[in-house]
Amino acid sequence: MQRVPNIKAPKIESVVRSDLCTACGACKPACPFENIEITYNTVRAAPEPSIKNATRCVDCAAPCDQVCPSIDTRLAFKSESARLGKIVRVRTGYSPEFQLNGKTSSGGVVKSVLQQRMSLGHDVICLVNTDQGVFGYGPDIVADSHQLDDLPGSIYHSVGFFGVIELLERSRNPVVIVAIPCHLSGLLNYIEKCNPSLNEKIALKVGIICGWMYSNHSIRNFLHATGRRSLDFESASYRGEGEVGALKVTNRGETIASDRRNFNTVSEYLTYKSSFATELNRMRCRVCEDHINLESDISFGDAWLERKTGEKISIIVTRSEVGEACIGSLEEAGLLISELGGIEDIIESQGADLVYGYTARKLRGMYKFDLTGTMQVEGSPSIATNVKERLSLLRESLLRWVVRRGWYKGFRFLYALTRIRSLIRFRRNIKFRAHV
Repeated sequence: MQRVPNIKAPKIESVVRSDLCTACGACKPACPFENIEITYNTVRAAPEPSIKNATRCVDCAAPCDQVCPSIDTRLAFKSESARLGKIVRVRTGYSPEFQLNGKTSSGGVVKSVLQQRMSLGHDVICLVNTDQGVFGYGPDIVADSHQLDDLPGSIYHSVGFFGVIELLERSRNPVVIVAIPCHLSGLLNYIEKCNPSLNEKIALKVGIICGWMYSNHSIRNFLHATGRRSLDFESASYRGEGEVGALKVTNRGETIASDRRNFNTVSEYLTYKSSFATELNRMRCRVCEDHINLESDISFGDAWLERKTGEKISIIVTRSEVGEACIGSLEEAGLLISELGGIEDIIESQGADLVYGYTARKLRGMYKFDLTGTMQVEGSPSIATNVKERLSLLRESLLRWVVRRGWYKGFRFLYALTRIRSLIRFRRNIKFRAHV
């Protein structure tokens, strides 16, 4: 009798199917058979890996599973304080150079760091505007300081870090890695499990404090609400021009802008709020417990502090001696204006829920994620702690289901129904402003 191969699908297939993929790019080079390709999933509206030929996975040790940061998160929290990671020093600060700070919404400190490291002959690997990435963004080596002006300040819609390992292998200089937490975690997983020698190439790990990543349904919903027929946008930017910065989406050569704080009509308010609703977050972001980049040498984020209202500054958390030396040298050279802060500033600027992962832990318990290959379809609720949480989970699941089918008008209608109170309050505020 002919033996039938026992094909055991890698766990990353379940990761992708349940929207737990971070698009870090670690699994593709980890595959010994070059059996993983990068595709764009139109339902989840995000880039993701896929297995080209399942029969090649027979008797494979599945190194792709070993490097996936959704399977091995590398983080084992033994206490609440451990969720803040190693901290050498906390600062708030900004770059005094207009070219760096004046064109961003925060302090421009990241670009100051990169400028300094490039002057030392280091290569910078980060997301840049390139046709190689989805919608114009992808990792690349920045070797020219003039390119710093064109680097995106923040990216909230879904992009991938695919190709970063090949770039690191190719670089002949010390490298500065700029990445969000999950992308950095995937890269470090790959280095640890597949090629430890790459560690010697990394001179500095610059970590971006990450709020959430949205699926590209976010921008598509925004375009649909503004009456655009084509929803295949070319780029989206979220930084510059003031404390917060406008959302600017380029679609067929046309730039559509939206204020991110001030809205003149209920329609404007609903369009923006529904486009950046939690139901459009990637599910991996909803259950993520490392938003403040615990594995970096320096973590950077916007310093949303009450005592600093109206100031364009960054929160700066050094996590290693290398990171502290880097920030100290900027201060000595007058390239960074800063003041010391504390752990309370991290919590205030980013929010206790995001820092400590309260919602993430709750959702991990309410959704059933089984990474043995039999993971339930994302959106199936398990037993919640009370009726209110169960209803909230069902609402989110329904809205995700609707938007993933491209029913944007229906999504906004359902979103409005679930936010009636906030819409009424906003309408009252408009009327009040009109009478003042």
